Amino acid sequence: MAAQTPVPGCPRHKGMGFVYVCKSCEDELICMDCVTDRHNGHKMGKLTDYVADQKREIQQYVDKLSRTDIPKIKEDIREQETSGGGYQKVISDIKRQGKQMKDNIDNAIELLVKMCIELEKLNRSVSEKNKTALTQHLREDLEPKLDRCQQVLTSGTTVDVTTLAREIRNTSIDPPSPRRLQTVEFKPGTISIELLERMLGKVLVDGEDQSYKPIPTPVVLSEFTTSFPYRCMSVHVLLDDEAWLSYWTDESVYRVDLKGKCEGDDRSVRSKSDSISVSPDHGQGVVLCR
Repeated sequence: MAAQTPVPGCPRHKGMGFVYVCKSCEDELICMDCVTDRHNGHKMGKLTDYVADQKREIQQYVDKLSRTDIPKIKEDIREQETSGGGYQKVISDIKRQGKQMKDNIDNAIELLVKMCIELEKLNRSVSEKNKTALTQHLREDLEPKLDRCQQVLTSGTTVDVTTLAREIRNTSIDPPSPRRLQTVEFKPGTISIELLERMLGKVLVDGEDQSYKPIPTPVVLSEFTTSFPYRCMSVHVLLDDEAWLSYWTDESVYRVDLKGKCEGDDRSVRSKSDSISVSPDHGQGVVLCR
């Protein structure tokens, strides 16, 4: 091997410097005495070549840090400082959508109120015309006839009485027919929270709809042991504190109370059950068999 300039620092041989690296010992730095000592027969490499390779590797890492890793981290930091995850934009969008819904509701309310006001004006006009016609009929027709009848009855002659009676029989005056007034009422629509939520929109977290409701924590009604297999059972609580229990490999299902006591025949249904459910209409158990 060609002579090289030693690099001081061998911990095993005082005063000796590193000259080679041992390829057989994971590039351990060794001196000349190490070569003939514990590294005798191992594969050696020049320390200068090894150091040059390490410098190239370090330089590549430096280039990667300065050109890629550090700029990316700085950009991520700037995004964290400026974006805040986009929550303010989401909040602004929610408020804008809600305002649009409110404006639409206000417009619908204003339209209905305006319709009622116009109908009220129309009815008031019809009512005034009816009042004028009826007042005119009262003052010009009915009240004068009443005065004449009272006068004839009080001081009229026989001729006056018979003449007036004949006039009354032969004269028919129909009163004016008032125009019908329109009636109005308000029939409120059904307020649907689900529809309002659909109109407002949803909040997506990483693209997924998070508008879910947590499943309530189950409540233990009773604990008991049974005289039949109970591992991997289907359990559905029914009315009157009873339940149907089934075992996947069993041919029967069991009807038990909350103490585990079987009701009636232990094997209430002698058929291979596929599943057990509760009817949403009447709340009774439904056993599906095959």
